Amino acid sequence: MGKSPMTGLLGDSNMGGYFSPELKFAGYDHVLVTGRAEKPVYLWIENDRVEIRNASEIWGKDTYQTLSAIRRELGNPEVKVLSIGPAGENLVRFATIQSEWGNGAGRTGMGAVMGSKNLKAIAVRGTKSIKIANPTEYLAMCKEIDDLIRNSSAGQELSKYGTTMIMKRMMGRGRYQRNFQFWGQLENQITPLDIFKKYSPKKVGCYGCANRCMEYYEVPGLGSGVISCGIYVGTSIDIENNNPEVWWQSALSCQKQGIDADSVGKILAWAMELYQRGIITTEDTDGIPLEWGDKNAILTMIQKIAKRDGFGDVLADGMILGARRIGRGAEEYAMHCKGLPIAENSIGIRGMSLGIAVGPRGDQYRSYPTIEEGVHDVECSDAGEEYIEASKEQAFNEAERISGTRKGADPGSYEGKPAMIIHSERLVAITDSSGVCKWTTPWYGVQAYTLEHQAKLLSLGLGKAITLEMFQQIADRIRCLERAFDVDQGLDRSQETLPKRLFKMKPVARDAPLDPKKFEEMKSEYYSLRGWDIATGAPTKETLEQLGLGDVAKDLKKRDKLPA
Repeated sequence: MGKSPMTGLLGDSNMGGYFSPELKFAGYDHVLVTGRAEKPVYLWIENDRVEIRNASEIWGKDTYQTLSAIRRELGNPEVKVLSIGPAGENLVRFATIQSEWGNGAGRTGMGAVMGSKNLKAIAVRGTKSIKIANPTEYLAMCKEIDDLIRNSSAGQELSKYGTTMIMKRMMGRGRYQRNFQFWGQLENQITPLDIFKKYSPKKVGCYGCANRCMEYYEVPGLGSGVISCGIYVGTSIDIENNNPEVWWQSALSCQKQGIDADSVGKILAWAMELYQRGIITTEDTDGIPLEWGDKNAILTMIQKIAKRDGFGDVLADGMILGARRIGRGAEEYAMHCKGLPIAENSIGIRGMSLGIAVGPRGDQYRSYPTIEEGVHDVECSDAGEEYIEASKEQAFNEAERISGTRKGADPGSYEGKPAMIIHSERLVAITDSSGVCKWTTPWYGVQAYTLEHQAKLLSLGLGKAITLEMFQQIADRIRCLERAFDVDQGLDRSQETLPKRLFKMKPVARDAPLDPKKFEEMKSEYYSLRGWDIATGAPTKETLEQLGLGDVAKDLKKRDKLPA
């Protein structure tokens, strides 16, 4: 977490992997980094010993090289490392923090935050134990949950195909093409499932997880690494790249340079549309024709962005600042929310559209109802009619329980969506705070591991009762505190919207484009349910005090950011 160089608001990101458990074994729950070193350094944590060490020799190395170099220097292959690559060092606004060979904290530019502090890496080795209040019962429940996840249909799909099947379905629904210029499926496109079947010899996963949802790839002559989720589409269908070898080269380059592949794909797509429309030419792009799917354009521009070289320096600043530097109406084609490139075209899914706008990051991953997406998914599938209807009925019943209306699960409806989003935000806040992966919970569809399970597990571990009511208050405190920070940084209601293009485009599976008036009505209802000021989107004094955040209310009042 930090202030995002992309949005100027709160930035946060998860990466999974092995670093966090290692930090816990060393005796720590959090690491807070303040200030800036005079020269490149890395932080070395070994149980109770904490050192700031010289990183001059590894400054400039990529993330794979950095991991190996630190382990050699410390003489221990078990050391876990977070590091930035050249993109973070050069303050690319969507630089990532990488861990191991495939886990990356992306989207919000936390790698640039580390780079601004001259902090190349954080290395940790922990050999302490963890105290559990009721170890026998706790471990028994861990085994029970593990079995539930492994035996669920969603868990089995993740373990067999990782996210390749999910991304294939999303591609099939037409969410990614040509900077969202149209909705539909491209012909002859490569899919993550095709790549997986051709190149991936085995599945891998994060520490202690029943799901093995990540793919290890070995591509002859091009190297090996680990891939999951959005990196599949960033440098493939987003920019009409149908060459799997070019996709792998670009994906691996993003990981090594420490750059967010999802964001770089959307930003390159934006630049390619500008080139397509003649807004920019080879005179702007260092002589490189930014043609859709062009191998040289893709691979060269990723390197130029990481180095902030030439036109890459413009793109490294993201869409808002980049558009200002380009001028000529470039911002009209920038598909972003609050400065963050929008991850998916959401026009056929009303709740997701709202979730992107009101979410803390400017994308949907913290704030959208996955139940609604599941209905959209199954409606667009070629599954049998009986399966489709049974799946929809289950989703509609769950939506009615959460929002009071079955329409909460209908992708084309505007009803019930604010309540569905708040439910999802609570699930995400508690899951993230507990150190559990969302892919093992109902957020993705693994109904076996619910908030009830998390409450019981924490109760056994801590030795004190944790209830669902406590969870809800904790989640609402988290969300309200996030919002208070963003309001203090200048966020207001007008920024929580979508590009004009997404209000005009008609989705294949729906009767009408996203209605601006109904969209604003959903937003007002969301603010109201949250206890936030409808005119500004800022938390009210009463809401802050009810959540035990009276000190935050006083602070906002001093800064003249509290609603009247």
